[in-house]
Amino acid sequence: MVTTKKRVRVEVTWEDIEKGMPIDPRDCPVARAVRRLFPYKKVSVHPGGDDWFVEVYTNAGVPDVGDSMYRVPAPAGRRIDAYDDGKGMAPFAFTMTEVEGQE
Repeated sequence: MVTTKKRVRVEVTWEDIEKGMPIDPRDCPVARAVRRLFPYKKVSVHPGGDDWFVEVYTNAGVPDVGDSMYRVPAPAGRRIDAYDDGKGMAPFAFTMTEVEGQE
């Protein structure tokens, strides 16, 4: 069986950056941008080893239909790190890819 991973294009705007909060997984600029794409879900952005991930869910800790985990590409992860370190951020776009095994 062939599994196609969902890919989602995310655009982080000046408004996301201005209203976002460093080191806040649910209100950083990337979380704000992803929330526009999934308006009825909660979003959390977090590191995992050498990677960054975006979790899109209904209720934390309770798997639900439509909940997903996405991997953030390394260049976008470096931008998140820099923003959290107080180095600022300019608008940018990236494509995140659904993590295998998620529905």
